[in-house]
Amino acid sequence: LPAFVADTLFVDTDRQIATLTFRAIVPVDNDKIVVNVMAGDPDDEETDCAAMATAELDRSVINGSANALPNDYTTELDRSAFREALSMGLPFAPSSDPGRSSAPNTADGALPFRPTPPSRPSVRQISPPPLSPPPPAPPPPAAAPLSPPPPPSSPRPSSPKQAPSVLPPPPPLVTAPLASNSKDALRNELGDRFRKAFGLAAAPEPAAPSPMTTPSSPPPFVPSSPPPFVPSSPPPFVPSSPPLAVLGTKPASDAVPSTSLPGSVRAASDAAAASVVASEARALASMASPLEPKREGSLGAPSFARRAVVDLLSFEPTVPGRLRRSPAHAPVLAAVPPARVHQQVDVAPGEQSAEDRARIDILRVLSCGTPLGTDEINHAFDALLDDPYDFDIPLFLVEGDVKPTMDEVETLRVATELAKPLAGASKRMQAAIAAATEALSRTAPPVPESAITLYKQLESATSEASLPPRHLADLVERTLREARSFKKRTLMGSPRIRADLTIGKITLPLYLPEPAASQLPLLPAFPLVALVELRPREDASEQNAAALVALALGRVLRSRK
Repeated sequence: LPAFVADTLFVDTDRQIATLTFRAIVPVDNDKIVVNVMAGDPDDEETDCAAMATAELDRSVINGSANALPNDYTTELDRSAFREALSMGLPFAPSSDPGRSSAPNTADGALPFRPTPPSRPSVRQISPPPLSPPPPAPPPPAAAPLSPPPPPSSPRPSSPKQAPSVLPPPPPLVTAPLASNSKDALRNELGDRFRKAFGLAAAPEPAAPSPMTTPSSPPPFVPSSPPPFVPSSPPPFVPSSPPLAVLGTKPASDAVPSTSLPGSVRAASDAAAASVVASEARALASMASPLEPKREGSLGAPSFARRAVVDLLSFEPTVPGRLRRSPAHAPVLAAVPPARVHQQVDVAPGEQSAEDRARIDILRVLSCGTPLGTDEINHAFDALLDDPYDFDIPLFLVEGDVKPTMDEVETLRVATELAKPLAGASKRMQAAIAAATEALSRTAPPVPESAITLYKQLESATSEASLPPRHLADLVERTLREARSFKKRTLMGSPRIRADLTIGKITLPLYLPEPAASQLPLLPAFPLVALVELRPREDASEQNAAALVALALGRVLRSRK
C-alpha cells in the first residue's frame, strides 16, 4: 500500500492554524487515479493537524474507487482512512496549554499591508477634483521636449481655473523598502486574500500621476525680452577635437541635436570645433603611413622576390659596374633600396664604402635574379647583334651543380704513393707502380692523357688484391680535395680553376677564378650560382665547343622550393 509521508508543515501562530501536506506514490498499471483530500472543520478532531500522522490508505479503498471510477478518473476518499495513522504520532506533540487569545487586528510591521482610515485622503491627491469628468489619459509623449525645464526657483505657472496660484510643496514621498518584483506580487496577493477572508474593504489604490500635458488654457504672458537661460543640468562636454579613432565616422543617429542659437557663444564654439576637426582630418589623410616608408628609386620599378640564400665566394672588381650598365640586371638593382649595413669609421655617415656596395649589388643579383638555361643563353647572346650601342660582353646568371676537376699529373703521383703499401706480392700492381714512377721521374711531365691512362692501369691492378671496391680511388680523391689540387688553366690573363657545370642535362666546362680555391667546400659536387661569360672553346683539350667563364660566384645555401 502507498504510504503518505508528511512533506511540508506551515504553522500560523497568530491564527493558531497549522497546515500539513502529505505526499504518496501510488503505482498504477494502466489507469490514472486522482486523489482529492477535502479539508474538514478546523475543530474536528479527525483533521487536527497536530494529531495527524503518516497515513496509509487501504488498498481496497483505492481499488474499489478505481473500479467504480467514471471516465474522469476522479474520486474523493473518506477521511476515515487517516484514523488508523493517529496512533503513530508525529515528530512533535501538541501543546497542552491553550493558545493565546486572538488579539485585535493591529498594524504589524511584518505584513505588507496596513489598514487605512477611510476618512483620510490619499497623500497623492494634492489638487482638488476637477469640475468636469477628466478626459482619458493621453498616451505618453514619444520624445522629451527640446526646451529645457524651468529652474527650480522659478514659480510654476498656474491656470486661472486652478485653486490657488501658489501650491504648498508636496509632502515627502515614503520610499518603499527595496524588494524584487516577485516579492511585491506575492505581498499584494497575500493582502488580497487576507481582506477577502476577514471581509475588509480593499484599500484605495493611489491615483496614478497623470503625465505632464499642455494646459488647455491660454499660455501665460511672455515678455518681449527672453529671460536669462539657466540650465537645469550642465551641458554636454564638446571636445575641441575628437579622438583619432572616430575621425571621419558618421555621428550616431540618437545624438542630441544642437540647440545653440545663431550668433551665440555656443554656436561660435561649435563652428570653431568643426573647423579644427576638418583640418585634422585633412592632415591625417595627407600623411603617409609610418609602417610603409617611401623608397627612393622604387617608383615604376618591378619588385623582385628573393629566390635563394647565397654565400658569395669570389668576384672580380669589374663586375659591379658592368651590372649597373647591363639592361638585364639594372632593374634588379633599382627595385630594392640600398641595404642597411654597419657603418665603418672611415666612411662618412649615410654613405657606403665601395666594397660593401659592390658586394651587396652582386649578392642581390645572385639571390633575386632569374637563372638562364643553355638555350636562353644562346638566344640572349644572339640578340646582342641587334643592339648597336651596347658593346660590353653580357653577363649571364646560371645555376647548377658544379664539380671541380683535379690535376691529372698530381692524381697519378698521389695514386702511386698510396698504392706502394698495398702492392704486396702482386706482380701486376708492382708493374703498374713501376711504370707510373718512371713517367713521373722524367724531366718533362706526362701529358694529361698519359697520366690518366697510367692511373687507370694502377687502379685496375688493385682489384687482384683483397681490397674493397674503389678503395684506392676513394683514398686518392680525398687526398686531392684536402690538398686542393685542382686542375688549373691560364685563361684570359689569369690562372683559373677548371670545373664541370651541369645545367639540366647539359654539362659545360666552367672556369672559376683562382682566389676562390680556398673558398670552395671539400665536396665532390655542390650547388653553385654564378655570373658568367659565354665564350667559345678556350682549351684545345676540351671536347665542348663552348665554355663558361665565371666572374662572380656564390654557393647556394637554401633555395625557394
